[in-house]
Formats: sequence, structure tokens, C-alpha cells
Amino acid sequence: VKFKDDVFLWNGPIKRNLAGFISWVLVILQCIFSVPYFRRQHFQLFHYSHLLIFPLIFVFAAIHHPQLILYIAFPLFLYAISVVVSLCFGLKQWATVSAV
Repeated sequence: VKFKDDVFLWNGPIKRNLAGFISWVLVILQCIFSVPYFRRQHFQLFHYSHLLIFPLIFVFAAIHHPQLILYIAFPLFLYAISVVVSLCFGLKQWATVSAV
């Protein structure tokens, strides 16, 4: 019965370690997409990969180590505010001023 609970529930050591491994792989992907080549040559890929991967890292890290929520709740709240502000003000057309 113990092994069944460990395998099929996220609180078991096998799934928690799997979640930690997935989080680690996502961090590696984040690092790969952060190299100057991707930032300069494929900015859209860099940008959207960060928007998608960043929250997933914290989800799987929190599954791996549930007490992590205590440490990342406030930074995630600030990140959510940042995303909302970006979405609200990012839709406006801004005048470009150039210094000549």
C-alpha cells in the first residue's frame, strides 16, 4: 500500500523527485534560451519561452518542496502584478521620440 501511495500521489517521493527533475530541466531550458544568440536572433522565442517556462519552474519546484510556497509567494505576487501591468499598458501605441 505504501508503494502505491508513493507512485500515484504527488506527495510520494517518486513523484516529488520527478517534479524536482522537471523543474531542473525547465531551468536548463530557461538558461539555454537566455544565451545572447537566442536573445538577439530569436527574441520572440526568448520572450515567450520565459513567459511560459518561468511559472512552470515554480509550480514543479513547489510540488517538489511544498514549503517553497512560503518563500516565493510574495515574489510571485509581484510578478503577477508586473504581467498584468504589461498586458494593460502593452496594448497602447506609444509615440517614439528620437534625439537628433
